[in-house]
Amino acid sequence: MKNELEELMKKAAHADSEVSTPMQKVVPVTAKKRENEVQYMLWMDKYLMKSLKLKSVETGRSVKDLIEEAIRRNL
Repeated sequence: MKNELEELMKKAAHADSEVSTPMQKVVPVTAKKRENEVQYMLWMDKYLMKSLKLKSVETGRSVKDLIEEAIRRNL
């Protein structure tokens, strides 16, 4: 029984050295440059955001387009 256990331990130790983990290639994400645009983050009232999303669905326009239009009208 002791010999069997020793043999199993040797096999396990030997098997670990033979197993190689496949390496995944890491490719950085490159963001597209947008001419005449900048990124801006803000916190917004959640009910206002909900209304904005509903308006987006109703009109078939993106939230970004709706915000840009509202800002242009008020500048």
